[in-house]
Amino acid sequence: MTLRSLLLAATALTSLASVSHAEAIRFTPLPFAADDAAKRVPTVSASVTIGGAAVPLAFHAFARSGDLHGDMAFGQLMMLDGTPIDGAISNNPDFTSLLPKGDTLYSITQFEDTPGGLMISELAQDADGKLTAS
Repeated sequence: MTLRSLLLAATALTSLASVSHAEAIRFTPLPFAADDAAKRVPTVSASVTIGGAAVPLAFHAFARSGDLHGDMAFGQLMMLDGTPIDGAISNNPDFTSLLPKGDTLYSITQFEDTPGGLMISELAQDADGKLTAS
């Protein structure tokens, strides 16, 4: 068998596995955001079906720019030496990722500013799965 044939076979098998997994998870459809106001409202599917079992979903913000977490405002931009930039609290979060490390869950939020910002928050999760910044 040639290398090209092997690569095509591997691609086909990989795609087949992806299709079988895609069938196991289904989200409730969301309406199309038809205007600017609808584009600015967070939305979430009402539920997800995983392996035939429906699980309810909801949107919940665990941090917003300016919220105090301890003595630090969420989105506070800092100098390289850790000194807060006076009055510089970002309102431009771009992306938040959730990262587990051991038994602790962290969120890392990147802010689209000049200078750019990054906020790392430790999260707590209750029995229902709700996350809160601790």
